Amino acid sequence: MAEFERRARLARHLRKVASSRFRGCRVDVYGSTATGVLLKGGDLDVNFVAPMAPLEILRAEHQDDKYSLDDFRRDVVGDLGRLLRRRRHEFANVQIITQTRVPLVKFHDLRSDIEVDVQVNNDFVVRNTALLRAYIRIDPRVRPLAIFIKRWAVARDLNEPFAGTLSSYSYLILLIQYLQLVSPPVLPCLQALRVERLPLVNANGTTPVEELVECPQTEAILDETQVNDYFLDRTDIQMPVRNEMSVMLLLAGFFYFYGHQFNYDEMVVSIRCGRLISKKKRGWYREDRASQDAAKPDDAVDGIGELYTHASGDETDDEIDDDERELEKNGPDSQTTDEAAESGGAAVHHNQGDREHPHHRPTNETHLREDSSQGGNGDGAREQSVNVTSSPEGGTCVSHRDRERMRLQRQRYQRERAAHALQRHFFSIEDPFDMTHDLGRVCSEDSVRLLQHEFRRAFAILAQQLPLEALLQPYVHSEKSPDAKS
Repeated sequence: MAEFERRARLARHLRKVASSRFRGCRVDVYGSTATGVLLKGGDLDVNFVAPMAPLEILRAEHQDDKYSLDDFRRDVVGDLGRLLRRRRHEFANVQIITQTRVPLVKFHDLRSDIEVDVQVNNDFVVRNTALLRAYIRIDPRVRPLAIFIKRWAVARDLNEPFAGTLSSYSYLILLIQYLQLVSPPVLPCLQALRVERLPLVNANGTTPVEELVECPQTEAILDETQVNDYFLDRTDIQMPVRNEMSVMLLLAGFFYFYGHQFNYDEMVVSIRCGRLISKKKRGWYREDRASQDAAKPDDAVDGIGELYTHASGDETDDEIDDDERELEKNGPDSQTTDEAAESGGAAVHHNQGDREHPHHRPTNETHLREDSSQGGNGDGAREQSVNVTSSPEGGTCVSHRDRERMRLQRQRYQRERAAHALQRHFFSIEDPFDMTHDLGRVCSEDSVRLLQHEFRRAFAILAQQLPLEALLQPYVHSEKSPDAKS
């Protein structure tokens, strides 16, 4: 309990710090800290909820009809990250990561020695955590199974989404699916259960009684943008036939199922339906994507699994340190573009010694060409007109609105290009609420073979009744990798 209280204090302190910039903000803890499957030294995951004006107002302010919730999140991530960087006595290694599907701020809290990941205005993560917590409360075997599988994934170096393997959240989804499929089931499908009040006729009249009714979910999704976050959040659910298997037998069955039985080519893991569903019906079949990938340039479909790529829109502490050294070298008049924008100036002045920036050219008006090397989506060069005027010092100045508009457009091109690389589904794991999200999209063919090999290795160890320490033996990179036929 002391560890959970320490993390709760950190969340409250983060809210207090952020309130100086975001009045009325909220910080919600989610992930393993909230579900109770936290490992020693694990990260703290929080959802930072910043007050948001209606999109119509934000679009008018940015003079951008395409300004979206994702753009707002990236703006907040940038502002929050820079706010934390100014408090170097409290927060270290602050990273602003915006060129990913989910923008976030990562930092190390010096007082508590905890790594923190911050998402912005993402209701899905909070609702997903509530769903997982509900499943864990149904059966006392779920939590120890989840903790051990998480320890196994960390020890075997299988817990790095940006390296092509799965997140802890994905492994918990895999576990819940297996416990729904084992015979007899350990867990029900909470998203398919409904409570109905039915009349019970007896000698004293009619008495309403509650009865659980299962409403099967459809495999095909007609509109992926529609969100249904319903699930039955009750702890008194009794399975019709109780599963009496031990934790060890269930653990062995989990590894056997994903090592030997699961069809990675044809099926999708779906705890929303409580069963495996077809990739074809879900629209995630490989042949369906092949025709789309054929029309894209090679560099648009490579890089599967490279989730966290520090593209031009991402900022690290090293880059901030470079900017500060540049400022000390050239004096206070040589502000960088971002620093001058934060100071509220309508235009940004640069000396000749300043670093080159794609928005600054020594002409009165220019057309900036955004090609694929600067975040294009492979469809060829695009042009944008930006007002650029000469400064008295011989440099250039660009209006703040023009620079912001170009920054948003460049980021959109980069996200489109990254999205192309993540549209193949080698290991499909459906998010319970976000129908557009395949949790296994980070996996390449090679990493799927590696995962299957590790599942089989784990089952073999348990089948031979070897000590559990053998399961948790750290992965050594010199170990023989599985061949293509394994």
